[in-house]
Amino acid sequence: MYPIIQEYYEKVVLFGQDKDKMEIEDQIMFGYKNSYEIFEKMKTFFLPHYELWSSINDVYTTTKGWNNQKMREMKAEDVENLINFNFRRIRKVTSSLEDS
Repeated sequence: MYPIIQEYYEKVVLFGQDKDKMEIEDQIMFGYKNSYEIFEKMKTFFLPHYELWSSINDVYTTTKGWNNQKMREMKAEDVENLINFNFRRIRKVTSSLEDS
């Protein structure tokens, strides 16, 4: 996976966890509460990209492992599950990207 996408997505998620605390601090310091709406928009923006690259990374990592093992050790069920799961995941991500 591209580290920069994962890094930014994780930062946005961590910020979301600290958001409530920061809203209280803003209320105390500035006399008003900031909703930090832009960060929710950023999280929504990054999620499809994060899911897409996570899916690609999963397929790459799994197939790399399969390439290093004997054919008779592979399980057809694992191959089918990987394909079906990532097909649904990428289809969902594709529609999210088309909507944005």
